[in-house]
Amino acid sequence: MCDRSLSLAVTSGLALALLTVSAGCGGSDSPTESDSPPQHGLSGDWEWSIADAKGANAVCSVDNVKLNFSEAGGVLTGSVTAGGGNNINCVIGGSQHTSNSFAGTTDLLELSRTSNSIAFTFDASAGPWVSTGTITGPNTMAGTATIRLLFTGGTVATFTGPWKATRS
Repeated sequence: MCDRSLSLAVTSGLALALLTVSAGCGGSDSPTESDSPPQHGLSGDWEWSIADAKGANAVCSVDNVKLNFSEAGGVLTGSVTAGGGNNINCVIGGSQHTSNSFAGTTDLLELSRTSNSIAFTFDASAGPWVSTGTITGPNTMAGTATIRLLFTGGTVATFTGPWKATRS
């Protein structure tokens, strides 16, 4: 029950009037579904990249990677495709190194979405790449990724940095 009213006594000369104003009572003090951030559909292709991932005395960036999401019956699935070619660029000790850690298509693993949070993993040649983040709009998402890269001599190094994805 909502009772929000304001009564004012107004006098003007000899007349006395009583004015009652009622406030709207359609709302609630508790959060409602409309107070939650909107959920955006993810189905379709997304361009995914990492900039300035740091680790092992190096900084690496990754581009030319496509995510594909499908939603059916409340179930979210996805895949990742690396375009091949040299899509990983690292600066190690001041020298530029370019490589391709993975190519082809593989399923997104451990894919989860809660409200506007998203997390997924995919396998690359040196081990899993893990991304967690936020869906920031209908065509954008961003977060932090941990990736593993294989270097000459068999050394596997772990890098962490910001990722972003834009619907293509």
